[in-house]
Amino acid sequence: MPQTERIVRHIIALMPDPIAVVDRRAVVKLLNPAAEEMLRLAPGTAIHDSLALDADASGKLLEFLGHCLSTVQPVPTRIIRPSAGDAIVYGTRLDLPGDRHGKLVLLRFDQRLQLAAKFAVLNDELSDMTDRARHHHSQKSFLQDMVIRDPLTQVLNRRGFEQLMSREFKRARRHGRRMSMAVLDLDHFKSINDRHGHQVGDKVLQHFAALCQDSVRQEDYVARIGGEEFAVVMPETNLLESSIVIDRLIQTVKSTSMSLEDFDLTYSVSAGVSQLRQNEDLSDLINRADANLYIAKENGRGRYVSDRPSSRPAVDETNERPCRPPGR
Repeated sequence: MPQTERIVRHIIALMPDPIAVVDRRAVVKLLNPAAEEMLRLAPGTAIHDSLALDADASGKLLEFLGHCLSTVQPVPTRIIRPSAGDAIVYGTRLDLPGDRHGKLVLLRFDQRLQLAAKFAVLNDELSDMTDRARHHHSQKSFLQDMVIRDPLTQVLNRRGFEQLMSREFKRARRHGRRMSMAVLDLDHFKSINDRHGHQVGDKVLQHFAALCQDSVRQEDYVARIGGEEFAVVMPETNLLESSIVIDRLIQTVKSTSMSLEDFDLTYSVSAGVSQLRQNEDLSDLINRADANLYIAKENGRGRYVSDRPSSRPAVDETNERPCRPPGR
């Protein structure tokens, strides 16, 4: 068995959800114990046969696989299983070095949609796998990306955020440089899920992540640190500069309409902005941004709140003033 295939087989065995790796015809190539037990899948069988899907559902499944193979983004769909209820399936194109099966799709069956908690468990396991595969450069890159990237939005996940913050904090302390961050939360996100469904909610998260990437500067980092909570890390940036970046992002979100199949959707985001202060811990910076976010939520949402002026900035900024949010 090729080394890459052994690694992928080990990874999917650790995943709590049923996982199957299939080709474009939906024939199962690899699967984990959960898929064998819960879905009664078997290697070499077609998924639509194992799930007893009718002709219409089988055709839609093949179209879905074709869509997955045409993009690097995770693609969700809903499969209706006779007498077993609906299943939400996330398909991701799997490009493996030396793949002997041809183009493959990794399918994750998730009936409860608890993405964040489940991928947190997966990330811990993948961290160990990354160390073992260090001498295989292409395999290492593949695993590392799965560890630090949120699979839905493709920005950093919580683990990637914590690693990045630790690195930038040490750099700012060592060289006496500025560092700012913002914590952002989508307003009334639960009502979007309740009214339009989780698939629309997932699209909103992807839409917002893309707006973040387009609105922040090239040297900034975006992370999804919770269900609908994001963070922007801004190295070499003071409170005034970071507040301008976040205000621009908030206004962009307000003025951007999301076009869906049957309607257009608009939403807003609130944020808390903070700058690293002298002799404080990293947790102080994060907690202050969280507190500022809470104040923004309490004062009407769709806005940001930044730090109050500090007598102890991380560097000398006597000629600069923190930016106050409009109408504060």
